Formats: sequence, C-alpha cells, structure tokens
Amino acid sequence: MSSEPLPPFNHNRKWAVTEPPNLNFQWGQKVDATDEGRAWLRGLESGFETVDTAKTESVGLMVICGSMV
Repeated sequence: MSSEPLPPFNHNRKWAVTEPPNLNFQWGQKVDATDEGRAWLRGLESGFETVDTAKTESVGLMVICGSMV
C-alpha cells in the first residue's frame, strides 16, 4: 500500500449510466468475435494456476481473494 494519504471522499460525485464497452455485443456472441476477446483467449493458453486452500496460509488466501475484487 502507498504511504501517501488518500484524497477526501467526494460527496458530490453523481452516479451515471454509461454506454456498454462493446456496442455491437449480441447475446450468444462467442468470445473470439472481438479483438479483445481473442487477446483474452490467448492469455488463457498458459493455463490456470490452482490453489489448494487446505495447504495455503490464510494471508496468502486473503491476497488471492482481494485480487478478485
């Protein structure tokens, strides 16, 4: 974590509806239909890392779970 202080909370920030990231998305569209999807699939070629929670220290699990948020 940074040692710099956090900025104060902005109470004036308003919620806003935005456009979706892919305006051409259709339900049932394959992941490889877009350049971004094909790049994501190439990243999967290296496989997944598995974690045995029974053998991993709780601090390590907290780091993993925190990275998913």
